[in-house]
Amino acid sequence: MIKGMNNKSVRSFNSKQVMRLLFQHRKLSKSQLATKLELSIPALTKILNYLIDLELVEHIDVIHSGRGNATGMYQMTQNTTPILCLHITPYRISTTVLNGLMDPIVDYRSLEINPTHPSELVASVFAIYRQCIKETGSSKFKVAMALHGQVDRRAGTSVLMPQARWAEPIDFKYLLEEEFGAEVQVDNDCVMLALAEKWLTKDHPKDFCVINVDYGIGSSFLVNDKIFRGELFGSGQIGHSIIDQDGRKCCCGRYGCLETIASTKAITSEVRKMHKTNHNHSGEPSQISFEDVATLYHSGDMVTKQTIQKAAGSFGISLYNFLVTLSVNDIVIYGDIRRLGHEWLDIVKSKALFNPFEANTNALKEQRASVRYGELPDSRLLNGIGFLYIEALIDNF
Repeated sequence: MIKGMNNKSVRSFNSKQVMRLLFQHRKLSKSQLATKLELSIPALTKILNYLIDLELVEHIDVIHSGRGNATGMYQMTQNTTPILCLHITPYRISTTVLNGLMDPIVDYRSLEINPTHPSELVASVFAIYRQCIKETGSSKFKVAMALHGQVDRRAGTSVLMPQARWAEPIDFKYLLEEEFGAEVQVDNDCVMLALAEKWLTKDHPKDFCVINVDYGIGSSFLVNDKIFRGELFGSGQIGHSIIDQDGRKCCCGRYGCLETIASTKAITSEVRKMHKTNHNHSGEPSQISFEDVATLYHSGDMVTKQTIQKAAGSFGISLYNFLVTLSVNDIVIYGDIRRLGHEWLDIVKSKALFNPFEANTNALKEQRASVRYGELPDSRLLNGIGFLYIEALIDNF
């Protein structure tokens, strides 16, 4: 028995581990589970039967062609309320529906929107819910929402959504519960990225950080395999660390935040300004998009390269401060910034992994600290927000 735990506590602990492994590996045999958990077959059998009785786990037969007895495989049950996963920004809503195995039963889709008022955004969400109910024939969904911007996850409220045409909060949880009687979980979209990395990639460390570098810069980090959120909706706001006190005014009201230098919006704005000043762009500089910026960068345009190198350096210095302050040594980067490729990433790493007190330590530090691009596609990343329900199931078991 685990020291300090009674039989009930031990069963709960081992049941959680079984569910966690089944969500991560999809299907496992009894012997595979016993090996991973270091439990005897009789002890594991009791736990599996307990979870089967609760209709959380199911046994499935498999075709057996080798020697020995076939005992089948175990997986989480499919027959639970489906999860409608939504990623909501002021200009796009991405959608999928997942079953109990966290497999899609409605394929990933993305809808371009242009709401001018919160009511229009809410109406779009309601329409998506009704459409997915119609497609699946389900009577009800659980809803998992990844919201861009500042989020009060307890109230289920979008507190502030940058780039939206309004400043009012939106009480998504209350509105969906009232309209459909649905269970609703809400969190920031960087949490969606972190949960996707945690559950959908192999061999992730227990401590890591996901940073989304897009028109803003946000982050979410796991400490001891748990999302760290803080109490005031502000954890992960690396984009609002001040880099230059005399810099540009940020949307948060302060000056010189990292977002004003290293986000794709800031980089695009600076490239437009530099090309307008130097008159060296064939088109209209004000129409340059970040996609155009990436093209100019890869083609060797010096104005663009200088701008991006400066931004990458500032971002790398911020990561350096992050790495020396916290023990999170695995940094995963998502967002449109990945268009700039590994040249941008190498500049970031040269700053983030620099040690002024030791010679030639970058290679050594890279063995201990990793700064890399995330590789999950958007369709898989959206599944991440659905794991809010899985984490709640396991934590509260």
